[in-house]
Amino acid sequence: PWVIDILPENFSDFSKRINFLLKPQGELLIFGPLSFEKLSVLHKLTAQEVSEALVESGFEVLSQENVNTPYL
Repeated sequence: PWVIDILPENFSDFSKRINFLLKPQGELLIFGPLSFEKLSVLHKLTAQEVSEALVESGFEVLSQENVNTPYL
């Protein structure tokens, strides 16, 4: 969890690399907050932007659920 919030690289590049590394028919499950501070506003992604980047990287988004929960 939370890996996409702390990665130093662009999420589009990361998702392409993960798709390359997964076995055929492999699945990627992402969960965690999207609100951690990034170095640049350009790297802050909405849930929709994450889904779009995944589709552009060759993933099929099977489901997406956005839930607001309090921190701690």
